Amino acid sequence: MAERRYSREHTWAERRDGALLVGLTAHAIDRLGQLRSLQLDVTPEQVLLPGQVFGSLESDRAVVDLYTPVGGRVVAIHEDLARDPSVLHEDCYEAGWLVHLDPVESSEFSGLLDAAAYNEFLRMRTADL
Repeated sequence: MAERRYSREHTWAERRDGALLVGLTAHAIDRLGQLRSLQLDVTPEQVLLPGQVFGSLESDRAVVDLYTPVGGRVVAIHEDLARDPSVLHEDCYEAGWLVHLDPVESSEFSGLLDAAAYNEFLRMRTADL
């Protein structure tokens, strides 16, 4: 069974079939608008630290850096998304994973927000606007 956790930078990490997949949340994608290009600036075997930039996403509203919510060794990059980032609008959680990591420290994953805490974080941020 998959277990997904969220960062305050609107990325997610999910344990799925022994893998740790990282992606961008639906909230972030909705806020960005029409996606134009995705740049994934990592290579297989590269080691990422928690909070490290691993790429960028350009939309009609902004260009944003993508931060990994956990550290780990890059196992795979979802290169098809770089050719067609619109898939993220259709399915950002299943087909829209960005990188597959072999995690270095399992406690980093458990330190992320669960779905209820992430929804509360979003609610509080909206209340601040």
